[in-house]
Amino acid sequence: MSANDKTKIRKPSKSQDTQQKAPEELQIANERLNLIASATNDVLWDWDLITNKIWRTEGASETFGYPPDELLSGPEIWVNRIHPDDRKRVYEGIQAVIRSGQKRWRDEYRFRCKNDSYAEVLDLGYVIHDASGKAVRVVCAMADITKQKEMALQLAQERNLLRTVIDNLPDAIYAKDSTARKTVANPAD
Repeated sequence: MSANDKTKIRKPSKSQDTQQKAPEELQIANERLNLIASATNDVLWDWDLITNKIWRTEGASETFGYPPDELLSGPEIWVNRIHPDDRKRVYEGIQAVIRSGQKRWRDEYRFRCKNDSYAEVLDLGYVIHDASGKAVRVVCAMADITKQKEMALQLAQERNLLRTVIDNLPDAIYAKDSTARKTVANPAD
């Protein structure tokens, strides 16, 4: 190889190197996002307020039973699956946060699954504003809390049953905590 040939071989420029890394880094970022969504079992969704389109993670299909293409589109797909008794409150609530300039939104509501049952969900949102303060996106995480709600209801029912039994025993019943304070007592005490 002559000296002239050596000068013709060039290293890729930084912009070429950056262009080559960008798709790989994007793929890693997408994989990371999907792994996080899978680990939390949450449905992550991103509402572009400018285009009025919503993107969701695959967890929406797994959690609620819908094919992935059935949940892509605008907010009406999400709104129409909110239980009719919750719909107005939830939609007006998120709109109020968007209009107010606040950054955080939170609500619990019932969301219809593909099999027509309803899941109890906790939805947490973060509103993103542009430089002028206009809301441009809402990024949310929706968690199915049906089992937690059922467990809380069962615990409350068991606590009420225990309270009823204790209150109706003829003998004095009480319990104390570690500081010798009575925490439970019945009327016979």
